[in-house]
Amino acid sequence: MNWDRNFPSATRFTILPEFNNEAVRDNNTGLVWQRTPDTTLRDWLGARTICANLVVGGAAGWRLPSVFELKSLQDPSLPAPFVPANVFSVPPNTFWFTTVVSPPPVGQAVWVVTFAGGVAFTNGTGGGQTFLVWGVRGPVQPDTY
Repeated sequence: MNWDRNFPSATRFTILPEFNNEAVRDNNTGLVWQRTPDTTLRDWLGARTICANLVVGGAAGWRLPSVFELKSLQDPSLPAPFVPANVFSVPPNTFWFTTVVSPPPVGQAVWVVTFAGGVAFTNGTGGGQTFLVWGVRGPVQPDTY
């Protein structure tokens, strides 16, 4: 991944016709994102399961992003949900990530990010919490999982 780029939002993203225009390449990072994230609220296990079985634009091989990957999509100069509306259809909601809090508090905790306020915070994986899922394709960064 090339993280040394910082294109402005107007030129940063490419909608991919080879994915039936259902996916977007981030030209800053090289990651490929769902253009429209899943809008069903899911618990932690459901989020991991739906992402593992996700097919977007006729392609499988999607995963939950790390907190750093999803935060990198946000452009603080844009209003909530902090991504260009002509590229993504993103509700200003909270999304699950695979990044585990280390060391975890009681039980397992992971990072989540709200696109309503743009902040990342930790949340337990149990207790009936439900958030949205946004699939990504690209190399896994093992140090962020």
